[in-house]
Amino acid sequence: MSKSYTILLADDDPEILALFEYILAPLTQVRLETVTDGSEAITRCKEVQPDLILLDHEMPGLDGFSACQVIRRMYPNPNCEIWFVTGRAMESDLPMAQEAGATCIIPKPFDPNKMRNRIAQALGIELPS
Repeated sequence: MSKSYTILLADDDPEILALFEYILAPLTQVRLETVTDGSEAITRCKEVQPDLILLDHEMPGLDGFSACQVIRRMYPNPNCEIWFVTGRAMESDLPMAQEAGATCIIPKPFDPNKMRNRIAQALGIELPS
């Protein structure tokens, strides 16, 4: 039996939520949990204990940086990477993102196939042929 993985995606853009459902569909061992703000991300993180967290930088309510800091304090799993997936990514944001506990910043728009490959690699999943 193959291992299953949970990805928590926090983004307030319905198109991004749908895009990630498309991106992850071929990865049958991945379950996608979606929320639309930082506070919901914190709550769902406690409930599902994800293997990978994808956070938008700007969301209503609690932003991605603040949510990341809280998640790292309450869920300090060093094996769980937190990626910022944002349309406002600048090189100057990387130190602040890393200080908040994020692994990397991925700028929008991104290539869906490259994103699928990157997620699969991060989780140790072999892509289907």
